Amino acid sequence: MPGAVDVCLAVPRLELDRPFTYLLPEGIKAPTGTLVSVPFHGRTVKGWVLGPAAEVPARVLRVRRLLSRVPMFGPADLRLYRWVSERYVAPLGAVIGRAHPPRVAGEEDRDPLPAAPMAVPSPPRVLEGYGGGSDLLAACRSGSGTFVLRSLPDHEAAACVEAVAACLAGGRDAVVLVPEAEPLPATARAVAEAFGAAVLVFAGGEPRERYRMWLDLLGGRYRVAVGTRPAVFAPLRDPGLVWVNREAHPGHREERAPYHHVREVAAARAHLESAACVLAAHSPSAAAAALADRGEARLVRASRQRERAAAPLV
Repeated sequence: MPGAVDVCLAVPRLELDRPFTYLLPEGIKAPTGTLVSVPFHGRTVKGWVLGPAAEVPARVLRVRRLLSRVPMFGPADLRLYRWVSERYVAPLGAVIGRAHPPRVAGEEDRDPLPAAPMAVPSPPRVLEGYGGGSDLLAACRSGSGTFVLRSLPDHEAAACVEAVAACLAGGRDAVVLVPEAEPLPATARAVAEAFGAAVLVFAGGEPRERYRMWLDLLGGRYRVAVGTRPAVFAPLRDPGLVWVNREAHPGHREERAPYHHVREVAAARAHLESAACVLAAHSPSAAAAALADRGEARLVRASRQRERAAAPLV
C-alpha cells in the first residue's frame, strides 16, 4: 500500500520490540530515521520510521505528525542499531534512543553549515615499522578488516594520526573513540590538532550544543568524529576507519541500556560498512587477544626487541 511505513516505537519494552505499520498523510514522504508521532492504544507516542512497510495489515492507523525535519539516522545506521539490539537483547527503541542526543527542535531550523575545509597533513610515519602495519594502513585507505594494535608507549597518538590521515587520503571518514572526556586523552588532542576544522570533538556539552553537533555530522560538515562511547554511532557519510583508543579501558563499557561495549560495536560497524576497525592498546584486553587468536583480527605489533627497549624499567 503506498504510504505505509514501519515504525519503531520509542517505548523501550521487549514485548513491543517489533515494527508497527502506519499510513503517512497524503502527499507526505518520510525517509528512514524520521521522528513521528503515532496513535498507540489510546495515546500518542513517538517513534522512528524504519522504511516502507514489509506487510500491510487490513486495518492501519495514520501517522499523526512528522516531528523532525531531519531524519535522525539512515539505513546504514539502522543496520548497526539492529545488530546492537540483537547482540545485547535490548529493544530497538532503546538502542535508537541511546544512539543520538536528545532532540532540540529549534536547532533544526538553522541552515546547515558548509563542509569544513581540510588539508591532509603529512603524518608521522610509525606504523610501517610494525609487523602488519602496512596492511593496517592499506585497509584504512580503501579496505576493511579488524586489527589489534599493540602500540609502543610513544606511538599511541602518532599511530592514530597516521591511520586517520590514510583514511582521509582514501576519501573516507574516520571515528576515533576515547574512554574519557575529562581530561581529553592525548590521542584525541593530537587528532584534533592535526586535522583542524575537519574534526568534531563530540564529548560533553549541553543538550542543545550536542544536538547541533549531531546535525552537523549528519549534514557532512566534518570528516572526523572524536569522542567517547556515544561517538561510536556518529553519523558520518562514508566511514572508513573506526579507531578504539585504549580498548581495554573500562570507560568503553556503557553502564545504561543497552549496556554495549564500544569494542564490539566498533568492530560490528566496521564490518557492516566495509571499513577498518583498529583496537589499540599498550596491553590489549583478553577479548581483543581472543579475536586475534581466532583469526578474526590481525595483530599489529613492533618487534620484541623494540617492545623491550620501550618498556619502562621495573
